[in-house]
Amino acid sequence: MYALGGVTAVVAAVVLSVLLQGSGSGSALGRTVPQLHGEHAPPYAYNSSPPTSGNHLVNPSPSGHLGEPLIKESVVHNMEHGSVVLWYQPGDPKLAGDVNRLVRELGNTCLVAGTYGDMTFTIVATVWGRMLELDRFDEPLLREFVQAYRGEQGPEAGLCRQDG
Repeated sequence: MYALGGVTAVVAAVVLSVLLQGSGSGSALGRTVPQLHGEHAPPYAYNSSPPTSGNHLVNPSPSGHLGEPLIKESVVHNMEHGSVVLWYQPGDPKLAGDVNRLVRELGNTCLVAGTYGDMTFTIVATVWGRMLELDRFDEPLLREFVQAYRGEQGPEAGLCRQDG
């Protein structure tokens, strides 16, 4: 009887711990995407849209708000180095302006933003192996994502921290 009570207490503690990790400050933002190995070579095949890891071009994308379509094979390289990428639907000048303002306020270091039409969400924030999908521009949540993950995710995230 005591053994059963002890096991129940341990199970309850584990369940509570898991539930608390998903809420409050310090919780993981977005969802984890299985990481693909990243090489500077084809094939360029990804397991999410937009991508969060995988093979990529040798040259990364310029940082900052590009105001044009992102080249996924290029920005995956940025994510490998620890950058956050903000992908947003084209054709919405207000959304583009909001993203541009946010990037200016947060700074260009290890942050890339531009349009990407091959997704079902309005805006998606990504880092290596993680994505936050949003149906609308949510500035506080996007700020929190950038602050939590910029320079922290990616096989070569140390390169991003050295840039800042």
